[in-house]
Parts: sequence; C-alpha cells; structure tokens
Amino acid sequence: MKAKEFIQQMHSLIENGDLPQVIDSLKKLFKGSKKLDELILHSARYNSIMEKIRMGTLDYENSTVAINQLTVALIHMVNTLENEALPNQELSSEIERITEGSNFSAEKIRSKKDVQIKIDQKNSNVKLSDLESKEGKINIDISQE
Repeated sequence: MKAKEFIQQMHSLIENGDLPQVIDSLKKLFKGSKKLDELILHSARYNSIMEKIRMGTLDYENSTVAINQLTVALIHMVNTLENEALPNQELSSEIERITEGSNFSAEKIRSKKDVQIKIDQKNSNVKLSDLESKEGKINIDISQE
C-alpha cells in the first residue's frame, strides 16, 4: 500500500470511529521509533476510557470529550506522518513495506467434511465469513510473528 493510500485509510478509520484499528496500524509503522511511546500512551488512554465506560464510572459527556481528545491526537499523528512521509521516499518505502501483505477472503465455503485453512503470512488481511461444515470441523490456523 502506498503511503498516500495508508494515510487515507487512517483518516477513513478515524472518521468511522475505529480508533483501535488506527492504533494497531500505527503501532506496526512506529515500531522501534520514539513515536511508538506516544502511541502506547494513546492506546492505554483509549483502553482506560473504554473500561470506565463499561464499568459506568465515566458519564456520557465526559466520555465523549475524552474520546474526542484522543481522536484529535490520532488525527494529529496521522497528519504529521503525512507531512513527513509524502516528501520522504525512505519513510514512504517503509510504509509500503509494513503495509504490504496478502489479502485472503473466504466466503460461503460449504463442505460435508473437515475444512482446514492455514495462513502463514505476516501482515495478512483475512476475511472469513459464512463457513459451514455439515459433518466435519472447521479449523482455521493463522500464524503470525
């Protein structure tokens, strides 16, 4: 995935409120850099906010403010990345290297016997839906580093 596409995807995920996916994607990119520390703090904050919401110890108004503050911080990280990555060929190449992987999609698999699916790809995008085995088992093994 090109750097510009990655950044567009991050903006789209933020727009849809999928902050955990944004955090996970950026963690892969920032692995081994100083920005990873900042991202870990954002991740911990998100997890803390969600826990307080689940426990009922954070009211709606305060939870909305906290999530919005975190969203702004992630937008800032993505915008900073955009400003640094697009003119920087080395960083753009790193984004491509990290985000490339195989895409696997399995839909409507029907079998009367066992179904075995094994995926050994790092950074794989896997989509499995509507799997059915009449008499056997469905075994899915996804190995990641």
